[in-house]
Amino acid sequence: MTGQFIVGAQLHPQQTSKAIRLRCVRSYVVTENRGQKQIRSQECVFHDQEGIFIHVHIPKDIVATYQNMFKEGKVYGIRNFLCITNFFKYKTSTHRYMIKFKHDTVVKQYQRVNFPKTMFRFKSFPDILSKKNVDEKVLIGKSLTGCIHI
Repeated sequence: MTGQFIVGAQLHPQQTSKAIRLRCVRSYVVTENRGQKQIRSQECVFHDQEGIFIHVHIPKDIVATYQNMFKEGKVYGIRNFLCITNFFKYKTSTHRYMIKFKHDTVVKQYQRVNFPKTMFRFKSFPDILSKKNVDEKVLIGKSLTGCIHI
């Protein structure tokens, strides 16, 4: 892909001059301890135009800048970010790398953009029960309809 945007497959720590366009799947705040209000970080799960899921980590010292910015289902362009190894034990993405925001990360919401909507990663019940093609460290959830998605 040429131009100013890269896709998730091109995400690498040495790729520092390009931006990435992503759709927000989930955004949530992590507190210091259960039941407390002190924020440790904001975490987001996005997907790119090829359906690759990417985790975004926003450290506590800059959460206030981005806390109310991301809406699930909306498309954003992000630039001036760090690409780091996905260090979480339990992952929201199988991608080797994740995006970490820094103080000068720029985010722009796109209103009219032709962008796929891949909000779920479905697995069949037989695969889950037999643990075939299922990474136990990737978080999954159950929707209200009873389908399991990761």
